[in-house]
Amino acid sequence: ESVDTREFNVQEAIEKTVQALQPIAEAKNVQLITDFDEDVAIFGSPDRFRQMMVNLIENAVKYSETGDRVWI
Repeated sequence: ESVDTREFNVQEAIEKTVQALQPIAEAKNVQLITDFDEDVAIFGSPDRFRQMMVNLIENAVKYSETGDRVWI
């Protein structure tokens, strides 16, 4: 299996993921909040990183109460 491994911007990857999950959060009236201290790039698989973030954020929304906030 070939994995796309390269340097990528973490903030950009997370912001795209949050945008994609916004409808799920809105349906439950959960606010997704991103907060970044600095611009960070890491070396790895952007697709696998995004999938990991999707799993974490979906679980956070799923187990949040209506009106809660999820900080990323």
